[in-house]
Amino acid sequence: MLTSIRARVLTRAHRGWLSAGAAIVLLCALTIDHGVRASISAPFVSTGQTMVAPGVVHEHGTFTTTTAGVQAAHLLEIDVDEPAIRLEASLSNDQVTGLETTTSQANRRNGEGHRAVAAINADFWGLREAPSGLHIQAGEVMSAGASARPTFGIKSDGDPIIGTPR
Repeated sequence: MLTSIRARVLTRAHRGWLSAGAAIVLLCALTIDHGVRASISAPFVSTGQTMVAPGVVHEHGTFTTTTAGVQAAHLLEIDVDEPAIRLEASLSNDQVTGLETTTSQANRRNGEGHRAVAAINADFWGLREAPSGLHIQAGEVMSAGASARPTFGIKSDGDPIIGTPR
């Protein structure tokens, strides 16, 4: 059973839930073409949820696809207006190339007054073990990938953006 991750971000401007991570997962999946196209044949069914921190809820459940059957799904509902919440990007071992689990990345960033409460793997890596998409961390472009790909980000005003950089 493949695990996919979707994040919902409550935006300041729209005051609605944006399925941002779903777009990441969907857009990444569309870049892999094995000649077979999957589609969702049964919608997400929640099997439970847990408040991880103020403004962060983890929900889990399943959905069904036409090619792989029942899939596990983990969602994060994040209220970015919660003052203690910050969305941050990180790289494997703080380098552009290399591999590291999201749990290890989150734990490495923990410190006095700063604790990661969730981590999402939101990119592919290629043969060089480097992100294949755009990665901006602390305002600095760390990786731009070989070609423009759909990207999710948070603008300086807190609004989410999904699109292909030009």
